[in-house]
Amino acid sequence: MKMILKITMLLSILVSVACKKNPIVTSKDELKSKISAAAKANHIPTMSVLIKWKDDELKFLYKDNASDIEQVNVYGIGSTTKMLSSLLILKYIEDGKIDLEASITKYIDKTMLSQIPWVDSIKVRNLLSNTSGIPDYIQNPDWIKMAMAALPPKNTTEKVKLIAAPDSTFKLGRFSYSSSNFVILEMILESITHHKATDIFNAFYAQLGLTHTSFNKPTTGNQAFFAQTVDGVSNVSAWEEDYGFEGGAYSTTEDLSKLMQLIFIDKTVINSKSLANMQTWTDTDKFKLNYGNGKITHYGLGLMKYELGGRTFIGHPGSTLKYQSFAFIEPATGIQVILLTNCSGKHYNHAVLIEIIDQIISQNI
Repeated sequence: MKMILKITMLLSILVSVACKKNPIVTSKDELKSKISAAAKANHIPTMSVLIKWKDDELKFLYKDNASDIEQVNVYGIGSTTKMLSSLLILKYIEDGKIDLEASITKYIDKTMLSQIPWVDSIKVRNLLSNTSGIPDYIQNPDWIKMAMAALPPKNTTEKVKLIAAPDSTFKLGRFSYSSSNFVILEMILESITHHKATDIFNAFYAQLGLTHTSFNKPTTGNQAFFAQTVDGVSNVSAWEEDYGFEGGAYSTTEDLSKLMQLIFIDKTVINSKSLANMQTWTDTDKFKLNYGNGKITHYGLGLMKYELGGRTFIGHPGSTLKYQSFAFIEPATGIQVILLTNCSGKHYNHAVLIEIIDQIISQNI
């Protein structure tokens, strides 16, 4: 009897290991079909999908068959830019050119942030982890008016002027998601290099072989759509958005997949200390994000933790007025889920983050 129990336990362990090595439970064709059907049902204009396993991948471009929909190959990645910007800053920290634990006033004129009472105590680490207590300039009603009028702030100085004085809910050390942190990181990089931060970013990712990842807007295929409801779709291709380190990069699913491989599997972009720092997690507290059953509960240094059904993925999502992005990897298995679209708004956000990522992809890999 003991021998039978041992054999049964051994078989159970072997089955468990086998499942972890090949966790896919749906064929690639079936998964593609499900994703495409959900995209069609929700009138998603175009979408680039890349799901990568250890020894296989599903990669395809989806396009609505309406005659007025153009194919898009390079997408704005919104706040996924923050992950890429953080990597660049961490590289400068490794080289001793920026001090992670230094006050930001070592690098920038604190009078620019005189409305923040604790500005002298804010460290570079606080910017990367969204714990500076600096309000988000994008939440300023004036920014929304400027964006809608196609007159968004064009540089870091204009953006900093939109940062409001913090109310009692903002505190140093408390997580508060704010694009302002990455505006200031951009300023810090420019202050120590005397070069344009976006040019440094572009050169860094070109050196890594990511030929489609930069702040250079594509000259073709810029079509984008916005919809709060399925019946209220608007072509917003002409809307002006002007982001920098906080959300202005463009990329492809192939480039983002390669970057995930380099960071988390090959571990060649930043050293082990920087990678550990990047995964120093802060509870997002009241800022927790729910994508159906999936939840983002912790923030590292430019990195988010996405948890679903006992599984943990790390990466960063993004959303602007025109684009959505989702780039995550499951460290335990190496599975990557990367999805880019040229649509945004409540309707499209629900379609992508819940109906496709949560209800289809997460349940079939």
